[in-house]
Amino acid sequence: MKRRIIYILMFILLISGCSKKEELICEQGTLVDGVCEIVESVDAKILCPSGYTFNKEKGKCANTMTIAAKTVNTCSKGYVIGNEKWCVSEKKYDMIVTRVCESDRIKEGDTLSSTYVAKSNLCYEKICVEKSEDGKECLKYEEKNIPYKTKKTCPEKGMSKWEGYCRRLSWMYIETSCEIGELVKDKCVIENLTDANISCEEGYGLTEYYKCQKVTYGEPIKTE
Repeated sequence: MKRRIIYILMFILLISGCSKKEELICEQGTLVDGVCEIVESVDAKILCPSGYTFNKEKGKCANTMTIAAKTVNTCSKGYVIGNEKWCVSEKKYDMIVTRVCESDRIKEGDTLSSTYVAKSNLCYEKICVEKSEDGKECLKYEEKNIPYKTKKTCPEKGMSKWEGYCRRLSWMYIETSCEIGELVKDKCVIENLTDANISCEEGYGLTEYYKCQKVTYGEPIKTE
């Protein structure tokens, strides 16, 4: 019986020993196809001319300068520049001329004062020459012809008098532009690009993102 137990134990040990495999590990790097691949990566050496900085997105050395944008006063369609502030309509409108009498000096209800009235497009001065005994009423008037005044107005609301005519007004606006460069607010941003001197140390190769990379291989360690 004891022998039988011993045989069973020996058989179990034999099986477990056969099923156990060797394991390979790397002290450095990554195990690839039975060898240790060691990758070293450092930044590439990038040199730009004086006054330039390296632009990673464009892969070039860039120098940026700013100048004032070109400004031009412009008007909407149908308008021309009137002065430094306003645009006026190209179309001119004749003013409406009306005749008026100087009635602004007449006090309302004052029948004894000299008054101005209009008759047949003429102005008359109405003067009281005979009053009542109590002086409260005018019994007789005399009329004297006086020159009338002319009043010039525009035919429509929103028009203004401009150099003898009526014209519509519009705000002038300023248009900014750049002959070269990109317009940023009221400035022209000019970017000059030139090639950069990109290099790696001996034994390294240039990869993307401007990195220098070197790959070496080593033997793995066997473990049981």
